[in-house]
Amino acid sequence: MQENVFKNTILPLKDKLFRFSLRILNNASEAEDIVQDAMLKVWRKRDEWDKIDNIEGYCYQTVKNLVWDRIQSKDYQNESYELQLHDSPEEQNPHSKLVNDEQIRLIHELIATLPAAQKVVSWCQTEYFAYIVLP
Repeated sequence: MQENVFKNTILPLKDKLFRFSLRILNNASEAEDIVQDAMLKVWRKRDEWDKIDNIEGYCYQTVKNLVWDRIQSKDYQNESYELQLHDSPEEQNPHSKLVNDEQIRLIHELIATLPAAQKVVSWCQTEYFAYIVLP
């Protein structure tokens, strides 16, 4: 019975959960690992499924918690981050390149002062940057 619930209800969520974690981590292999760990955690809690009102919400919460744990881990915090503006360097004139470099430097300084969770939230809300990986 529980195997059918897992196959029919929880397993189809894996793609949504992957996209959710990928959006935060911006790393496909990390996102896959998080979803795999989440599925395993949910399966281990199968005896408690009848107490859970919203199993999809529970799965998202599990993924979110695993993502936060990963972000706060020492390994993840030691990774460097990069900011790239939408304009490619070839399209920039010397003045705009200088301005953009200064903006990136200031953003690096500001981001470095934030706690890990706020760094991720600021990344999620930023549409100005094409690519950003935060420690």
